[in-house]
Amino acid sequence: MRLPDLYIEESSIPPPIEGAETSVAAFVGRTLRGPVGRAVHVRSFGDYERTFGGLWDESPLSYGLHGFFLNGGCEALVVRVHNGALPARLSLPAGSQRLELRAASEGAWETTWRRRSTAAACATAVSTWRSGSGTRPGQS
Repeated sequence: MRLPDLYIEESSIPPPIEGAETSVAAFVGRTLRGPVGRAVHVRSFGDYERTFGGLWDESPLSYGLHGFFLNGGCEALVVRVHNGALPARLSLPAGSQRLELRAASEGAWETTWRRRSTAAACATAVSTWRSGSGTRPGQS
């Protein structure tokens, strides 16, 4: 039987959509320390602690990631963001020069420092301490 204005067109079934890996979670937020603005792959909360500093009251990311690993998560990407934070700086007298210290990354933490100084400034600070009263610079 033929019906006017009715056409049947057979088409092949499209292939199924390929599955994407869903076992890697992504966390974006504030952390105590660590690289800013780039994804860091972590496989345990210990990895996170070494790079980003562990649990912190002001970081929901840290608690979320901790729970992720406690509940069987295996891999995550962490992206640290900040709101205009700058690396901490410290300037110390070293003879006639100054020893400039700068934190390794942005934020208010102060556990890792990079030394920026001249060899002469370091030598002066060391020789002053050795020939001085026996106290280290900054002690009284």
